Amino acid sequence: LNELDLSSNVLISSIPSELGVLVGTLKRLGLANNNLSGWIPPQIGQLEGASILLNGNLFHAAPLSLCLLYSVKAVDIANNMTLCPMERNALSDFYYYTKGAEWTDGS
Repeated sequence: LNELDLSSNVLISSIPSELGVLVGTLKRLGLANNNLSGWIPPQIGQLEGASILLNGNLFHAAPLSLCLLYSVKAVDIANNMTLCPMERNALSDFYYYTKGAEWTDGS
């Protein structure tokens, strides 16, 4: 499965974390303009090389991996300050680029 587009289908509830099993195969995930809510599962941020469309839903927060585009190709909510607060992203970038894992124990 290369592309899964369920945009504008009036879907409700939350995104199932089981979509993470599509890591490595899924190149485009479209869930925009539905009534999805809750937390975006971290597995979505691990869809390496995928374009992810999630705008137009009622999410509370997005996983950091999704906001910073470390694994995914593109995501339409990366500039959404509610889901991806600039301060959180800046602190994570600082930690990542200064190799924070080398000077902390990670806990």
